[in-house]
Amino acid sequence: MRAVGFNFEGVNIHAKVGTALKKGQEDDPRDFLVNLEIVIDNKEGKPSPYQVDVGVVGVFSVLPSLPKEKREDLLTVNGASILYGAIREMVLSLTSRFAGGALTLPGMNFEDDAPSSRTTKATAQPSSAESKKMKSKKVSHR
Repeated sequence: MRAVGFNFEGVNIHAKVGTALKKGQEDDPRDFLVNLEIVIDNKEGKPSPYQVDVGVVGVFSVLPSLPKEKREDLLTVNGASILYGAIREMVLSLTSRFAGGALTLPGMNFEDDAPSSRTTKATAQPSSAESKKMKSKKVSHR
């Protein structure tokens, strides 16, 4: 199976996003750690040319002028998006050296990972194991 031009429709891409505040900033958070893990394990769904299991952590700061109630959502969504761009580039670079060819991961939207979005969903459909499981992202190739 060749990776070049691969159509990701039907591939299960698991993504796990986490955030943490810097100690001592609980009342006025400005510095955040954002963690992103991406897994394509080919256990279900359409198989990908490669199995991918990668994680990355980024340190992000916000301006104090940004309203406190918006900071964690902004950092979660945008931080995960920035980190995913780094993961895409690294996967492309590494796989370009293999016989199967370079694999470019599809674009991904992290808006559903915002804490306010998770709270709304948890209220609508509670799940005690949701925070421990990796979430499958549905990929639509356009």
